[in-house]
Amino acid sequence: MTGASPLPETDDAGGRLAAAARRLASWTREELAREAGASYPVAHAWVERQIRQGLVERARGPGETRFARVAAGGGATGSPHEHMWAAMRRLPSFTAGELAAIASTEAVVIGEALAGPYCRALARAGYLRAVRKAVPGVRPASYRLVRNTGPMAPVERRVSGIHDANTQEFILAKGAGLVPVAR
Repeated sequence: MTGASPLPETDDAGGRLAAAARRLASWTREELAREAGASYPVAHAWVERQIRQGLVERARGPGETRFARVAAGGGATGSPHEHMWAAMRRLPSFTAGELAAIASTEAVVIGEALAGPYCRALARAGYLRAVRKAVPGVRPASYRLVRNTGPMAPVERRVSGIHDANTQEFILAKGAGLVPVAR
């Protein structure tokens, strides 16, 4: 391949690259690609996208070798949902794997097993739109936030809906409408 290419359709390369970037802290594109098991063009495209989104920054290492590292962001405290919501609000699109890796900190580790169901719940409630449908065993779904109601994370309740602390709305997952929450 020549030049930068988009992330492959065959797996969650973005999630693996984000997880590798967190493990390495400071790296070259070659090191990142090797650590994530991705090709250099895929790693290059991912790094450039993360730089444009302000999630990765450039640094200089010995011998003027270019490094990129995950930019510091957000506090280390808060619930996993708060971390994922904050990440969603600044990402143009993401997979559950990418979201889990980007939203995790040393203090709050988020796995795809938590991020996937949270993304699906928010999609059912109309907060996320699938920009690329999942193909089981081939590629994960990619989402975009379409209902950004503020900094507090909406959370699913046992009655199969989403509570939004910003608007005090409760949205039933089946689309039955809005139910005000008592204050």
